[in-house]
Amino acid sequence: MRLFFIFVLTGSIAWCAQAQQKPKKIPKSKLPYTERNVFINPKSGFVRGTQSFPKSKDRALACLIIPGSGPTDRNGNNGSILMSNAYKFLSDSLASAGFAVIRYDKRGVAESADSDFREAFMTIDEYVKDAARWIKDMKSNTRFTKVVVIGHSEGSLIGMLAADSSGADAFISLAGPAKRADSLLLNQLRNQSLSIYEESEKIIRQLNAGKNVEQVSPLLKAVFRPSVQNYLRSWFKYEPKTIISQMKIPVMIVQGTTDIQVEPIEGNLLHQAKPEADFLLISGMNHILKQAPEDRNANLSTYFNPELPLHPKLIPGLIQFLQKIENTPAK
Repeated sequence: MRLFFIFVLTGSIAWCAQAQQKPKKIPKSKLPYTERNVFINPKSGFVRGTQSFPKSKDRALACLIIPGSGPTDRNGNNGSILMSNAYKFLSDSLASAGFAVIRYDKRGVAESADSDFREAFMTIDEYVKDAARWIKDMKSNTRFTKVVVIGHSEGSLIGMLAADSSGADAFISLAGPAKRADSLLLNQLRNQSLSIYEESEKIIRQLNAGKNVEQVSPLLKAVFRPSVQNYLRSWFKYEPKTIISQMKIPVMIVQGTTDIQVEPIEGNLLHQAKPEADFLLISGMNHILKQAPEDRNANLSTYFNPELPLHPKLIPGLIQFLQKIENTPAK
């Protein structure tokens, strides 16, 4: 459906499990934070999430985690297609460090699924509206001192579009693209057969011209099926590097060197567009924020290891930025 799906569709996935020691399970009563279910209620139905709040504080800086492409849930999982727990680990780590966190299932996904949801009517702008609603609700919560938006992958673009206009205090892009999504999709298809690439190029050209494409070959239906073309058209019109250059709030850009979905150059391009932003390039971090080699199959195997922790340099880098925002006097 989005970047993740075209990548998995055209890749050969290694199902071998990595030799990792499983983290110890900690009873909820002993966790340094509490969790509760939260929701917003846009006209289309409930959008549900989880709020984590540090037990040691009455008030705290709060982070909103916006998930990436496709039907990826609040934990960073998508059935058998993706089992990473990346967002859960991110939330747990930040909450343990003394920050409040909200992570959520996008509209139509997991617990935010709705019988009235229609994929054909969805656009990226609807997701932006949902993110903006979360931000505004968080800003009105007296327990939250400040609100920082953390957008991963496609969620980076959604966060850029929602954060400034909704009163967020800062923004963090995790593995976010700089170029338009249509060019990224074509780049991911360059190593496939000429016929697949040429068909994709033709479909994208027609979508950008405002036309729908009814006939799509079976190998490309996961990406270009008619019901998702409205979404793709709405997504293709945005260029993240242009949007980030116009943001007025503090920004941090995080990119991994072994990301084989959003290449490292994308992080550099975002930083060039926003040179005053904090920039963290993490050696050996892949798209799902885990430690991984450049080898394609070994890299992909991390997508199916939910026990594999986040890259060890990610959380310290985020904490440093969050503490800076926390200690900056409000304007």
